[in-house]
Amino acid sequence: MQDKHDIIALLLSPTSMALIAILAVVPMVKDIFTFLLIGMTFLVILPVTPVVIMSIAGKVDLMVTERERRTPFLMFSSTSYFLGLLMFLAARCHVGMTIAASYLVVSTSVLILNRFTKVSIHSAGASSSWAVLTLLRSNISLLVLPSLLLIAWSRYRAKAHTFHQILIGLFVGAIEPLFLVPILL
Repeated sequence: MQDKHDIIALLLSPTSMALIAILAVVPMVKDIFTFLLIGMTFLVILPVTPVVIMSIAGKVDLMVTERERRTPFLMFSSTSYFLGLLMFLAARCHVGMTIAASYLVVSTSVLILNRFTKVSIHSAGASSSWAVLTLLRSNISLLVLPSLLLIAWSRYRAKAHTFHQILIGLFVGAIEPLFLVPILL
């Protein structure tokens, strides 16, 4: 780790934020075991697995700082979120479908936008977790809100992103789930 910004980036990574969102809504689901199995597999573990493997192999840094190298990882995570959505649909778990659909919409948008600019995936991950918890009317969304500001500040101070790239991440992560997911579901 280089500094406090690396620590913040890991603590508030999209994976960590997905874990927080999943754990926050456990009281809302009937079949907790199925929800946790699908959620942890398709929304937390699988999306980040290729990044971790490639990082350990020394082929990419853990933050995937090069915009050009992000595409396959974003495609993989979008696929994982889609499979999670299908699994939640089969399990008839509306809460899980809402989370998976939110992450799918955001991840796919970041994938497309990444062709033009290095969108802050950390900002998108934090704001999408806030948005999904807001959609599900979880009080935990109020506790997640400060993380948006912290990760945005940290990514800017670390010079990982421009102010514009962070705003795009925050906007895509928050607005798309709030408007598109209710239409999709």
